[in-house]
Amino acid sequence: MQGLTTGAGMWLAGAVGVACALGYYTVGLAVSLFAILVLAVLRRFSHDVVSDNDEK
Repeated sequence: MQGLTTGAGMWLAGAVGVACALGYYTVGLAVSLFAILVLAVLRRFSHDVVSDNDEK
């Protein structure tokens, strides 16, 4: 399933944009920071899994 993260990121960007447009700046900022944190953790995890599979 390629492109899943990209698609989810686009939906998230749209949701953050709507939140900011409605004046929920704190929610938009919190969701953006949380998304960055989750994506960083998942990237690290995926690199660890891929490198473990390459060594076998």
